[in-house]
Amino acid sequence: MVLAHTNHAVEEIEKQLKPICPQLFEYPNFVGTIQLFSNRFIANQACFELYGSYIRKNDDEISENELISEFYKINFKSKLNGFIFNQLFSQYAKLSKRDLERDLNFDSKTSLELIKELKENKTLNKSGVLNYHITKEILVNDENSLLLYIKNIHDNAIQNVKNEKQKFCLRYKIDFINKKFVSFSGDLNFESESGSELLSYFEQSFKRGVLRYSDSISLSKYYITHHKELLKILQNRFKYVFIDEMQDLDQDQIDLIENIFFEEKSSNKIQRIGDKNQSIYSSAKSVSNDILWKTRNEIDPIKFPKNLSLNNSHRLTPIVAKLVDGFVLKRDVDYKVVGTSTNNNIAPHLIIYKDEKDGKELKNKFIELIKEHELDKGTKNLEKGYHIIGWTTEKEENSNKWYLKKIFPEYSKESRQKKEDFDSLRKYFFLFDREKKTLEAIRKSLLNGILRILRIEQIYSEPEKKKHFRKSLLIRIIKEKGEKHYTDFNQRIYQWCFSIVTKENYEEVFRDYFSFIENELVNYIPNFKITKSIEFVVKDFNFNSIIDSKITKDVVNHNDLDIKISSIHAVKGQTHCATMYVETEYFNFETYKLDVEIKKATKKTEAVLGNNPLYFQEQNFSELNKTRSNETLKMMYVGFSRPTHLLCFAVLEENVKKDIQKYKDAGWIVIDDLVK
Repeated sequence: MVLAHTNHAVEEIEKQLKPICPQLFEYPNFVGTIQLFSNRFIANQACFELYGSYIRKNDDEISENELISEFYKINFKSKLNGFIFNQLFSQYAKLSKRDLERDLNFDSKTSLELIKELKENKTLNKSGVLNYHITKEILVNDENSLLLYIKNIHDNAIQNVKNEKQKFCLRYKIDFINKKFVSFSGDLNFESESGSELLSYFEQSFKRGVLRYSDSISLSKYYITHHKELLKILQNRFKYVFIDEMQDLDQDQIDLIENIFFEEKSSNKIQRIGDKNQSIYSSAKSVSNDILWKTRNEIDPIKFPKNLSLNNSHRLTPIVAKLVDGFVLKRDVDYKVVGTSTNNNIAPHLIIYKDEKDGKELKNKFIELIKEHELDKGTKNLEKGYHIIGWTTEKEENSNKWYLKKIFPEYSKESRQKKEDFDSLRKYFFLFDREKKTLEAIRKSLLNGILRILRIEQIYSEPEKKKHFRKSLLIRIIKEKGEKHYTDFNQRIYQWCFSIVTKENYEEVFRDYFSFIENELVNYIPNFKITKSIEFVVKDFNFNSIIDSKITKDVVNHNDLDIKISSIHAVKGQTHCATMYVETEYFNFETYKLDVEIKKATKKTEAVLGNNPLYFQEQNFSELNKTRSNETLKMMYVGFSRPTHLLCFAVLEENVKKDIQKYKDAGWIVIDDLVK
């Protein structure tokens, strides 16, 4: 069995191994993600036995939307509602000495005395949280600046409670084994009144077969603890287990695999492979700060004395490997990134530009460098491709932050993902899997659009069990109406698909497609009408703006070369021929976050900065545990280590103008003709 964290890694494994060893992908073997393994062999059966439904949707976005719908049912007078209110109010209704100094210009002594007084009269509790019952009585027209300030904090906290109330409970992961909800803000037992009510809402979703990713993993862990016989079955079927991308697994995934295949008496051979410096995924949907995976040697050096670190990189050239090595966050003894590739040892290029209007020029320069080094030739180079990548890809409209889509408007995050569900009916027409060479993908997407409407309208195939429609059932219902109905529907969906793929007349097809849903779907599903889903149906998605930018799946055909635009997370595990890493803002720019003070300035001495890996130096500040700097080390390690030949780093002039000579001295080729 071969397991990986992402679908992309599985696709790469299949691409490399299937031509050589096709039997590896046949029964009784299994190659897939850990999530798929969990669902197929454990969680699916567990969900059926416990909740009467197989897993129909294992997707965070869909599950969370369903859960939010359930959470609207929380009774105002219930314990759970009070619990949610107290948690959120306590999070936002805080007042500290520092707040008074900063916002009201009180001196330190006065601020300290006021905080003490507020605690004594119970306006503040010991943790610095406002007393709701006292602060709600403060009059808005009170002339006392302190009371007005407190009232303002109170009102803002109440508004935040209203805004976040339904989403609050999504922070909880379920621990079925210990019968509790787990969260960074504290645990909640199933047996408590609030926990019991919250569990009932989750279980309604489970009964419909809709689970978050973490729910199915937790369900699998619970199931194997109560069905030990399943362990033996899985151990006997999969004698050899190889796991890639170990650094990206969360603790529950690690525990699940270890509990099954690394038992004391088990004869299974399990090989875990990963690069801890590339652990950029986390269940919190941000850059992971913790490396949860521990090697056998780290856990028990006496029993497992051998360090199995791999130093050599067959992908990287010596000069790029030397640069990447400086970004190593966690360095084992004798570990070093050593590039053994015999490709042309091209120095990394620093491309300096002025503003977001330079996107086209950046692409042109990237293309120019690719052609200058003759990287546009050769089958392998073309297969690996040419990529523009960035950390922060999208932000809210008119944001003053720096992000990839601001420079390259054609970038679309959703068009990169092989998703089945979207927040707008129109997206089903454009964001289908375009890698498929037949009409299968667009047909599937159009059917999914109909199913999404039925789901939002809460129209079920089995109302008493609240089971949602599936594509196969919808087709069967149409077929049962008669052969003519079935033939007409197939012809119609074929015409939609053909017109979209060959003519790209999205608006015309959308009108006919929506007319069918609005006026004819009721012929097959009695009492159907569009009410709750109207916002989903009318939500705009501009086909023309995307068509005009001449992209498909973020591929820009520029000067006869396909340039793909992606996030760093999306390209992790990929091998490129050439990569241009574009600096963006995540709290701040990468160049700023790598200027780290390791010794503060005193009256007699200046501050001491740590080694900057951008200058081919081995960083020496990760032990300070500065979150943003350590995140940057990992993201740039991943981004810079993609190409086999050419690495470019695109930065704003204002961010590096004082340090250009340092880059040149370190070994970068600096290109500044875009700012001249």
